[in-house]
Amino acid sequence: MSDRAVRRASAGRVAKPAGPRPLADWLDWQSTLHPQAVDLGLERCRRVRDAMGLDAAPESHRPLRIVVAGTNGKGSCVAFLESILIAAGFRTGTYTSPHLHRYNERVRIGGREVSDAVLVEAFERVDAARGDTSLTFFEFGTLAAADIIERARVDVTIMEVGLGGRLDAVNAFEPSVSLITAVGVDHQAWLGDDRESVGREKAGIMRPAVPCVLGERAPPQSVVDHARAIGTPCRIPGRDYGFARGPNGWKWWGADASAIGELPPPGLVGPHQLDNAAACLAVLDALSPRVEVSDEAMRTGVASAWIAGRLQWLDTPPRVLVDVAHNPLGAQALAAYLASNRARPTRRAVCGVLGDKDAGAMLRSLAREIDGWYLASLPGSRGRDARELVGALPRSAPTFAFDSVEAAFEAALAHRGEHEEVVVFGSFVTVQRALRLATSAICPET
Repeated sequence: MSDRAVRRASAGRVAKPAGPRPLADWLDWQSTLHPQAVDLGLERCRRVRDAMGLDAAPESHRPLRIVVAGTNGKGSCVAFLESILIAAGFRTGTYTSPHLHRYNERVRIGGREVSDAVLVEAFERVDAARGDTSLTFFEFGTLAAADIIERARVDVTIMEVGLGGRLDAVNAFEPSVSLITAVGVDHQAWLGDDRESVGREKAGIMRPAVPCVLGERAPPQSVVDHARAIGTPCRIPGRDYGFARGPNGWKWWGADASAIGELPPPGLVGPHQLDNAAACLAVLDALSPRVEVSDEAMRTGVASAWIAGRLQWLDTPPRVLVDVAHNPLGAQALAAYLASNRARPTRRAVCGVLGDKDAGAMLRSLAREIDGWYLASLPGSRGRDARELVGALPRSAPTFAFDSVEAAFEAALAHRGEHEEVVVFGSFVTVQRALRLATSAICPET
């Protein structure tokens, strides 16, 4: 969910843009259009979708669409799929959220962010079609993205679910194949307090007779049960596909004896990225023969996949690692990556966590890998005061609280020894602010 949407939802009404207006004005206005920042449900989105004529072509004439849901790994999987398909010569349309630097990151055609002008034109079309239907910030953006992608006449669309699945705006659009990555407990206010409840919501993106790839060996039983109930063929790792490490990279295998060997290390780092890459190869296998991807394109795409803020080392003189780990699953993946470094350096962590996250579980996961904590307060209605985080930490490491990410980051850098590392994590907002402060050229042009 966009931090902008949360901040603006409780602010005063912003005037609707009239005539040619910049993208920022449209985004500010959208943030105040609906009385609730999060209001799950498909009725509004479907009504405007139909008024715009989106997704209206017969199934045989629609571009292929991959829908990705899950608690963690969605963004990485979208990056792998986009990279592989582009390497194979397909024209892709991609929709993701949230963004780190600019809203344009959310909509890409052929791997390139669309311009402000393209977004504004799409917003105008959504507004003209919606009549008196009130849309949330995310619903408005989802409809605009679908409109842009459909007009671009792409070969394959990749759409990332924002929150949950069953009632998320992306679920108003029909998949050709779906992917559910690792499922954990997050967004409890909307999805439930346990993995089975969350899994039930994620499983809502499934369709009868439409293949669904699962990204973990032991998915919630609710996911498996829902697939069986509606007749969704599922591909589960270890049973229908998998991978094995070898001396010349790694090998992927599928249930029909298909295999791809000598795959390079994923461009996205971390032990968990092999699971994500393997799931993406299973997705492409499920689309065959409608999508034919050569082994070489798979190797190229896996190796060149990249996304900002995922275990990303900054190109700055001090060693700084940023990661958008913002829930317990993400924190566990970050801890595993840090633990895999045999030459264990001293590490200082800059951390800011939103108020609706299980901060205690996140900090406990990383306690053994961090030698000093620089806790930051985050702004907005979902923000959490840094002093609330102090009690969740073991007392063995020095701990400091700051009023902002910027102050925490600057202090960590100032205290850092010559061979020490700084790790920034906790939320997209935390990473975004640290990136902005560290350098203005972190994200290369694509």
